[in-house]
Amino acid sequence: MTHMCLALAFALSGATAAPQNADEPMQTFVSKELGIELQVPKAWKISRRRNGEAEFAVPMQGATAEVEVFPTDYRREKDVWQTIQLRIAEQMRQKVERQWSEELLGVSLLLTRTSFERKGVPYATLTGLLYTSQRYKLHFRLSASLDRFDDLEATWRKSLESIKTTSGRLPSEGDPNKPVEVAPPKPPKVFQLGGKPEGTAASIVKAPVVVETSDGENQVFLRIPEGWTATKDETGKLTLSHRDLSRPLVVRVESTSIAGPPPRILMQASAASLSRYREVKTREEPNARLNKAGSIVVFVRRSGSSAAGPLFTIDAMGASQENGRFWLFSHSNTDAATDKREEPVLLDLIEKMSVETSR
Repeated sequence: MTHMCLALAFALSGATAAPQNADEPMQTFVSKELGIELQVPKAWKISRRRNGEAEFAVPMQGATAEVEVFPTDYRREKDVWQTIQLRIAEQMRQKVERQWSEELLGVSLLLTRTSFERKGVPYATLTGLLYTSQRYKLHFRLSASLDRFDDLEATWRKSLESIKTTSGRLPSEGDPNKPVEVAPPKPPKVFQLGGKPEGTAASIVKAPVVVETSDGENQVFLRIPEGWTATKDETGKLTLSHRDLSRPLVVRVESTSIAGPPPRILMQASAASLSRYREVKTREEPNARLNKAGSIVVFVRRSGSSAAGPLFTIDAMGASQENGRFWLFSHSNTDAATDKREEPVLLDLIEKMSVETSR
């Protein structure tokens, strides 16, 4: 395991590392070595060094914390990486608080949190590795005094929410039995499509069934295709039913001004579904696109097994650019035959559902 050090040393000398807010000026940081870019606060001073190294200085007062990022050449199994982190923690005399996996850019993000003392002050550290098929993988480590750590982590996670590949293509999961990608994929050449792209305003068709609901603050209307019925309980929870669906589907309708960015909400739902799996055999995440109702839709579909047996899940979201509302649902199944019958029904719903602010 080698490191091409891209040291993002955040010299935090301030009260707290408050999470980025929507009005905060941002700047784009690009790593050619990793083939990624992400948004960071404009107040962070970037000092670039040779061999892809960079240092971010974050203006604060009274405290110090660090975040380091290394393009890391790692080619072994995921559990071996986590074991290595345990051994490093032992050597550094740090206590391992937790090890777990999340999902970022559609691949596993392996995380280890530790605690220790520095000159009598309690500290915490979070280490992560984005387990892609590339030779050099995103490897980061952030540490701060315990009273500052949550703020530092929130700021870093906010930047990770903006991460994307410079090629425009999602990375693939690492596999120690396959050759690694020596260099990150290059961006595609820019070209113009002739004619109107599919899903323009001229071809938008709204679903005929209208359901009154709420986005948490205001009355809105969910449009669903024929064959679906909707019910709400006393708490306002909205469920949709279909004769070919084994059980009702819970649908959330949210406003971006209240819930936050739709991709982040979908990522959280997808991570919750992923945590149920012992093994993921297939994963499908088509690029975001306009559905027939004019909403931007994206979904994550998985199949595999949990500790209890077969598992099939789908997490889907549709957002309106015009009114700032979005719908979201998560569905799971444990029977392959039933899942095969339900999948086209759910995909048709994704293709036609939308949220409106008026009838």
